[in-house]
Amino acid sequence: MPADLCNATLLIPSWADSDIACAHGTVHMKDGKSPPPPRTNSVVSQIMITTIVSADVDHDGVADAVVMISCSVGDPALDQVVAFGGTASGTIHTLGQVIGPVNGGINKATGLAANSDGSIRVEVTEVLGSDSHAVASQVLQWRTFSWVGQRFTQTAGSTSFDADKSTTHLTVAATSIVLAKPQRAVRHGSLTVTVANTGTTPAAGVSIRPILTEGITGVVGSPCTVSLVNTSCALGDIAAGTTRKITLDVTVETAFADMIIENPTRNFISSNVVQLLVGDQLYTTTAGLAVTL
Repeated sequence: MPADLCNATLLIPSWADSDIACAHGTVHMKDGKSPPPPRTNSVVSQIMITTIVSADVDHDGVADAVVMISCSVGDPALDQVVAFGGTASGTIHTLGQVIGPVNGGINKATGLAANSDGSIRVEVTEVLGSDSHAVASQVLQWRTFSWVGQRFTQTAGSTSFDADKSTTHLTVAATSIVLAKPQRAVRHGSLTVTVANTGTTPAAGVSIRPILTEGITGVVGSPCTVSLVNTSCALGDIAAGTTRKITLDVTVETAFADMIIENPTRNFISSNVVQLLVGDQLYTTTAGLAVTL
């Protein structure tokens, strides 16, 4: 059935406040897209299937298709995740919407996966926007949703993007980024981040996420990993009254160095920040860090 979805008549759930611009209801899909809007209507946007996973979400012994659908009404596009099932006659019916374009604080879906038990994992974020300020403040989480007979409900994962500060008391400080003299067309530098637990209880699963201006590359090594363009450094558990320090080596191509130095507005408002996370929830974010030679 997954391949059939791209060329089928589907019942697409509502896009909430964007129904006027995004195709919904009965939609005839071709090659995974709705018909292009009339040239005379600049308000209407095309919808497109971007991801398909297979799972028996309703536990009837037959695999269902769960899809992420995108509507390019803005920047970034709106998304919803919908499950479709098949019938004995070969028709396709809509089981339900896993998450909508605005779903309990979720403003965008960025990933989709299926579990062996039929539940669905969706990577979500609360920040709607694609500029550097939005990217520097967004938090990504994987949340699990399961079919409960008539609808999908969240069954695992965080229910908030913000960490609980009532019992955990942390501070984070970061140095400015000082670049050394050029060596073979690059400048090397470092960023030191110190996290302190000023409370009376341990802080579990602490990590930092440096978000650097385009052109500054972090050299990844233990305990840091990189996924796509995101660097994450796991600090683990921090006992009460203790600190954890980490130094991240960075490099900048010499050709970009002057541009980065001469653009303090970009440095200080929307980039060169460090997120402090507890688990997958945001605790706080530093102010923008200076970059100097």
